[in-house]
Amino acid sequence: MRIGEVFGLEIDKHFADDFSTVRVRGKVRKCKLEDYLKTDNAHRDIALHSSVVKTLMEFMEFIGLRTSGFLFSSRNGKPLSDSNILNRNLHPSLKGLGLERPKNWGQRRGKPRLPQIPKHTPAKETSSG
Repeated sequence: MRIGEVFGLEIDKHFADDFSTVRVRGKVRKCKLEDYLKTDNAHRDIALHSSVVKTLMEFMEFIGLRTSGFLFSSRNGKPLSDSNILNRNLHPSLKGLGLERPKNWGQRRGKPRLPQIPKHTPAKETSSG
């Protein structure tokens, strides 16, 4: 998921009742919610692993079991800013670990990718003999 998509997740709109599925339908850009995504294919449902669901439920208990609003929000209930997260959290953490700040788009270019499952194509029959 893109960071704007994560910051745009609303508890009552983008999660299944048991939190096992996330429905990606919007994003946050410049601290404002946008109900459109970069491409049509970006609209998707993501099944979450049981360990992620457990962590999500623990986080929900920590923030007070809200039933609506943004999952990750500021004190006043508005969406988080990606630049604030980078400048206040990620960059200081990297510095503390003795790592360089990524250059422009460095996080995106070097991100680990999950292997893609190829679309099923029927096996070709071969004649033997």
